[in-house]
Amino acid sequence: MGYRLTRQKIVPQSVFAKIEGRHLEIKIGPQFNEQTAKTLQQQVAEARRRMGPALSGIVIDLRDNGGGLLDQAVRSADLFLRKGRVGSARGRHPDSVQSFNASGDDVSGGLPMVVLVNGGTASAAEVMAAALQDNRRAVVVGTGTYGKGTVQLISDLPNDGELMLTWSRLHAPSGYGLHRLGVPPTVCTSGGIETVARAVEGVRVRASEIETRMARWHAQVFSDPEMSERLRNTCPAEKVIRAVDLDIARALLDDVTAYRQAAGLTKSQIARSED
Repeated sequence: MGYRLTRQKIVPQSVFAKIEGRHLEIKIGPQFNEQTAKTLQQQVAEARRRMGPALSGIVIDLRDNGGGLLDQAVRSADLFLRKGRVGSARGRHPDSVQSFNASGDDVSGGLPMVVLVNGGTASAAEVMAAALQDNRRAVVVGTGTYGKGTVQLISDLPNDGELMLTWSRLHAPSGYGLHRLGVPPTVCTSGGIETVARAVEGVRVRASEIETRMARWHAQVFSDPEMSERLRNTCPAEKVIRAVDLDIARALLDDVTAYRQAAGLTKSQIARSED
């Protein structure tokens, strides 16, 4: 008896969705692959079909997502943006300069969103988080992110080796560089949070402080290692997954006033789109 084997590329699942109460909670990871954006769109559409008007918000969990395919992260963010800049890549060579702009549709119908991040959120995952935050499309909750904002090109060498070159650096829609800086959570949980209520109330009480931190972050268009370090220390990156982060996300989605205030704290001037 013989067997016929067929070689086939296996694309692992990267989108895990469930409905909790009135919320759709989606985990994306361990990284973005060829099917991520398509699967994400399908999961959101299915939840809206099943829940109808009862669906009141979406949580996107990017904790410990190490990156993966940049184009899939851009497409995933674009799913929730009707307009605006998704991000950009900039390098020394003219061909390295790219702008990623929203295509004009929101598959969620504008539902409130919270994005969870931590110190393991890196590269392409940071692009998605920054895109949704800068466009005031989502509130970011968690610790500082990893700060890996470079694009590499790999070239084959005659001796069967490979040469990896840093081709460009990734920038958020507002213009700040992601490399060695990362994405600033609106609600920082570094070091732990005593209660969910305290975290939500902190959005109201410390609004001015949060706005100032965001403004300083958005000003980092060019890399300043000393300033980047100081900013990162205001909400240190921690590679931990805390249950309270998800609880805070749910609480924000249930509190319309607190959610709107938190989303509005990102007063960024989105970089002008380039045709």
